[in-house]
Amino acid sequence: MVCILRSLNVEELGRLADVVKWWCVEQKEPAPLFFTKDELRDAANVFAIEILDMKHGRRILYGADVVADIEVPMNLQPRAD
Repeated sequence: MVCILRSLNVEELGRLADVVKWWCVEQKEPAPLFFTKDELRDAANVFAIEILDMKHGRRILYGADVVADIEVPMNLQPRAD
């Protein structure tokens, strides 16, 4: 699960602690990932495959579909070490 928040400050994340604990401990689900809209957009060149997966197979539980507008660069090549 990916959660898009307006802010990732300590207060915002603190408010989510009980819900995340319930989700992970009681429901036995993997911990959600938290991003702001800008962080997710800026990560497209690093996590291109993951964001492409999100674009092709997502379900919006609440709020706007921020993934639809992300441009994923398709011209990236692996680094030669």
